[in-house]
Amino acid sequence: MDKGRILQPFFFILFILLSIYLLTHYQSSKHSELLNDTCFSFGNIKTDIHTNPKSSLNNYYVDYYFFVNQDRYNGVYSIEKNIISKSFFIENFAGHRFPIIYCCNEINNNRLLILPEDFNEFNIPFPDSLNWVKQFIRK
Repeated sequence: MDKGRILQPFFFILFILLSIYLLTHYQSSKHSELLNDTCFSFGNIKTDIHTNPKSSLNNYYVDYYFFVNQDRYNGVYSIEKNIISKSFFIENFAGHRFPIIYCCNEINNNRLLILPEDFNEFNIPFPDSLNWVKQFIRK
């Protein structure tokens, strides 16, 4: 039996596991940076909503932008389709301003905060001024 053929699946599985680990670690470090080096701004949601045909996630994506020291930054907010319908989102959220949390030293590491769970993720109290958002969340 060819030793190379036996080792091929092993290296493939090792590669997949290493990739998953690195991706998880990368996401975790980005989240930690946001928790440890926190700045805030307000961002505007653009009117276009899109999906990612390559993703198996049941999400759609909303583009937003915000300014820090007169420089414009962009981000993408991911939301599960079963939480808020696309038409409701466009009709009621597009054009509104929402809080942004970003890493003070790495502004491109940012997150739009809309839903109560977005705020909970960073141990930030959900503001009363956004209570109107709750009416659009599917239970």
